[in-house]
Amino acid sequence: MAPAFSLTYTSSTTISHPKPTSFHTPPISSHTITSHSQVSTKSTQQSSTNKFLDSCSVFVTDVYKSLTKLQLSDEMATIRLYEDNNVSVVIITTTTTIRSRRIERYIGSGFIWDRTGHVVTNYHVLRNQSSISVTLYNETTYEAQIVGFDPDNDIAVLHIDAPQDKLRPIRVGVSANLRVGQKVFAIGHPFGLNRSLTTGVISGVRKEMSINLCEPPIRDIIQTDAAINPGNSGGPLIDSSGRLIGINTFIHPSSSGTFCGIGFSIPVDTIVKSVDQLLQFGKVIRPILGIKFAPAESNEQPLVSGVLVLDVLPDGPAGKAGLRSTKRGTFGILILGDIITSINDKEVVNGNDIYRILDQCKVGETVTVTVLRGKSVMKIPVILEPKDYDSTKHDSY
Repeated sequence: MAPAFSLTYTSSTTISHPKPTSFHTPPISSHTITSHSQVSTKSTQQSSTNKFLDSCSVFVTDVYKSLTKLQLSDEMATIRLYEDNNVSVVIITTTTTIRSRRIERYIGSGFIWDRTGHVVTNYHVLRNQSSISVTLYNETTYEAQIVGFDPDNDIAVLHIDAPQDKLRPIRVGVSANLRVGQKVFAIGHPFGLNRSLTTGVISGVRKEMSINLCEPPIRDIIQTDAAINPGNSGGPLIDSSGRLIGINTFIHPSSSGTFCGIGFSIPVDTIVKSVDQLLQFGKVIRPILGIKFAPAESNEQPLVSGVLVLDVLPDGPAGKAGLRSTKRGTFGILILGDIITSINDKEVVNGNDIYRILDQCKVGETVTVTVLRGKSVMKIPVILEPKDYDSTKHDSY
């Protein structure tokens, strides 16, 4: 095959280049023009797509930054809330001597109520304890004295002699308008883990609920999923504005005795009413009838609408007015006592109705108690007297 070109050396050193190969250039067709236009269009579309993706990337980045800022802002709000309220929370240590030898210690929670040294906690934290001490946020500890207690609402007030500049009263809110879904925060000492914070929401606001079957119900009690465990009792439940809305009191029973996702707090409106009376009188002045009645679950409850009177305190308001209790007759035959069907013309179906009606009455007020006695309906006037929490008859109402 001949080379692409040849070099011929002569005396004149002439270089001979090969003759250019001729090419046929076809005419430019409309098809060719269209193809170039498509390339240009694709290039423009690609550029637009890149710009769109770039703008999306910038948007996503901005959203992420905004969400991060919101998250950090929410976290900082929680941190500030804890730091502002932790100084108001106290550790309550109680000691009980059993058989003059064994000493048991129990740690609960509480919070500073005012700058005069009053501390609020649960009554069950202090019950049957021989000595009580309160530890402030700065780790200083003071011996405490009981000012008074409200067993029906599981509230107690203590007093400590501490310098006013060391006392940081908690900010008191309201609980009348609480709504399910509100964020809440609990501060306390679960299992002795001092000054722990847990968060959650209001899971429900119960119309009324009894801690024990034989005790009156607590109205408007707050249900929360913020973790509450042994040691949290008496500590504050706080809303997102940092104000007290309840006092953490008990949890739904579980096999382990620890938190199962359902905790309960006494509403602050109830706390304020009790504390005001405890500070003024040293006790809660609550009117009573002076009776014991059959719980709804009791098999002694008759199959009629009303509340069966089981016992009447002879020197109590109902006893003085002539209400009759249930007793055993000849040969052990059960003779039913009066069945209360209404008080002041307000229907009574169960014991909770009695509590609710009496809460609206005052000591010294005369109420009309309608009872079913045998086949007769009687209206009996009863003068209400104050409940004596110093007596051994706590379970009469």
